[in-house]
Amino acid sequence: MKVFYFNDEQKPVIVKVMDDTWDYTGKDDNKKNFHTLNAADHKVFDLVVPDGAILYIKKWPGIVMLSYILSRNLPPEDDMFPRSGAI
Repeated sequence: MKVFYFNDEQKPVIVKVMDDTWDYTGKDDNKKNFHTLNAADHKVFDLVVPDGAILYIKKWPGIVMLSYILSRNLPPEDDMFPRSGAI
């Protein structure tokens, strides 16, 4: 999945990509998953996500996380999202 992110802030932000290539054990060198974008900078990210995944973007001051959530893991009240395999 390709994701375009534009940093429209006046300060640099770190974009953290947590896709299927992310090593949650911390044994891998995850520096390849961190990208600094300066003010008014942009980048296209290639995310490796499983079938049926929904893009999940979380923003904190100075950092953005690009990840995914499986539709089957969503709470039942979120019926606006598809529950089948492909989106």
